[in-house]
Amino acid sequence: MLNLASLLWPNPPRIITLDQFRAGAIVQPEPWMVQYLIDHPEAIQDLDTWEFQVCMAALLERKGLRAKLGPRGADGGVDVRAERVGEFGPELILVQVKHPQPGNKVEMDVVRLLHLQVLVQHATRGLVVTDSTFTRGALQQIAAYPFQMDGADGERIRQWLEALRTGAPGAGLTP
Repeated sequence: MLNLASLLWPNPPRIITLDQFRAGAIVQPEPWMVQYLIDHPEAIQDLDTWEFQVCMAALLERKGLRAKLGPRGADGGVDVRAERVGEFGPELILVQVKHPQPGNKVEMDVVRLLHLQVLVQHATRGLVVTDSTFTRGALQQIAAYPFQMDGADGERIRQWLEALRTGAPGAGLTP
């Protein structure tokens, strides 16, 4: 796997210790991650699962949300909590990030678990982000709750990155 951080920042200052990082300390997304993916979208496939989560949180920040990464490991179906103040008040978007092995798709159970978290936590909506695609059942589950659930597959991520690269519409606030 590509270690994105070491390519761009070989000796970064440590905000937390390595033991804290491995234990699941919260890490904040860094803007340079998104810039690297804008310039090299093919690098997404080389990221490990955690790097992909961090990069997707950074991408949501670049799109105008305040993103907070959850702990590594068991997270109850929520990897990122993304907030923003909308025209009609505050919004909370719970995000599940999936970086499956090549050829694997995001299953319906992932969408169902996130939808449950949206309901329990009284979030505005849930967003499942993957560099892969969704199974038919997962897409049906998302479509069944259009005001509460959304999905972003690899193609949509590429569109977001391209919009950010060119400054085209779509780079802004709609996750």
